[in-house]
Amino acid sequence: MPWSRRRSVLVGVVAGLLIGTAAAIVIASTGDSAGKPDVVLDQPGAPSEPGTFPVAKDVKGTPLPDGTFEHLSGGGSARFADYRGTPLVINVWAAWCPPCQQEMPDFQRVHEALGDRVRFVGLDRADSRSAAQQFASERGITYDLLFDPDDTFAPEIGVAVMPTTLLVSPEGVVVKTLSGTVSADQLTAAIQEAFPA
Repeated sequence: MPWSRRRSVLVGVVAGLLIGTAAAIVIASTGDSAGKPDVVLDQPGAPSEPGTFPVAKDVKGTPLPDGTFEHLSGGGSARFADYRGTPLVINVWAAWCPPCQQEMPDFQRVHEALGDRVRFVGLDRADSRSAAQQFASERGITYDLLFDPDDTFAPEIGVAVMPTTLLVSPEGVVVKTLSGTVSADQLTAAIQEAFPA
């Protein structure tokens, strides 16, 4: 076989491998809405089979770490301790996370339905402020949004999957971890179970 022909075949094989790898990454990182992790950020034990993910860490019983975060809008700052006394839903998200884009309107609907019974906080992780602000504005989000551009909270508490939602007691202790995309019905059921009226 002439060298030019061999080179063309080799280039074709390499291109095919690159395309196949990229497709596998996209498929593995999109997950589904049945509670499987959607985007895995930290993979100490990388999946050995396509479509499998490390089990998300359940941080039930963990007190929220202390820390101060700016409001995404830029108007002041807040600490999770400021929310003590009321059940709290913390949604860890980012504008670059497609599953977060999918679930955030559902969080807004549940927030509107529950009113002041449960406080909602979205914590934007490792993001640019402008991208996060645009993301939230396009989705009409009205609950509190905090900004963690240096990604301090998620590693400290053990969040490795995006998105992750934490249901937190009025005393500031995590009572339930929801990993992956959550629908309005799933979120409502989890809140009712964790915080019976």
